[in-house]
Amino acid sequence: LFSLATGVRMGNVLGLKWSDVEGHVARIERAEDDEPLTAPLNNLARAVLVHVQGQCPTHVFSYRGRPLKRVNARAWRNLRHTWASWLRQKGVPTWALQGLAGWKSESMANRYAHINVDHLRPFASVLDTLLDTPDFSEELKNAQAIENIGEPGWNRTSDPLIKSQML
Repeated sequence: LFSLATGVRMGNVLGLKWSDVEGHVARIERAEDDEPLTAPLNNLARAVLVHVQGQCPTHVFSYRGRPLKRVNARAWRNLRHTWASWLRQKGVPTWALQGLAGWKSESMANRYAHINVDHLRPFASVLDTLLDTPDFSEELKNAQAIENIGEPGWNRTSDPLIKSQML
């Protein structure tokens, strides 16, 4: 749940120590380079921290008082992808997604650019005025389900764990 709230990679979550958490941010040591990522913690991430507080004196995530070393990594990669997709669906700009994820290049954040196309709608509707388009207002009202794609409750993944009501 912490990764879904922050987009932090599995290895960084497993290695996260209480000394890395300060207020509303977590300092994430990254293997890719020497520059740590400062990850802002939203309310969900902070709630997870409150829930696990006191279970291990050194590491944030533990099992029976010992730091987690391994977990089932099969679906973990999907969490970061889902996190980035949700941010784009909510209109987070490329530069902000890049900063939150700690990506060095804009091209990584641009992988999610296709998810939010609201800025293209006015251009797509230009043809409505050029062509003799019949009035489909009633049909469009009935097709409201199409508008709900990307809203809370809609999920792009088929992973049952991510779709779980527990999240």
